[in-house]
Amino acid sequence: MKEAQAIAKRRKAWRKRTTPVASDSAEALRERQRKHRLYAALQPRERPPREADPWELAREALKHLQMVRPAARGDRARAHLAEVAEIIRQLAVGPDD
Repeated sequence: MKEAQAIAKRRKAWRKRTTPVASDSAEALRERQRKHRLYAALQPRERPPREADPWELAREALKHLQMVRPAARGDRARAHLAEVAEIIRQLAVGPDD
């Protein structure tokens, strides 16, 4: 039960972070444009199901990164993969968890 509540809390925080700001000020307009550009650049091929847990999605992404790691040549490429893994973890957890 506690886990279901924690998942629901993460989903709610996820929706809150992705909901646009509603206002007509110049600052709000810039923010909406910035979010729209980000949204367009990050749009996935397929949306996750509504009941998707961000932690489960992140775990799946990290599994795929681990499969790519052996093919990465050199320390620089591996450092980039490590950075990507860390960013995925940050996205999954969010700023307040």
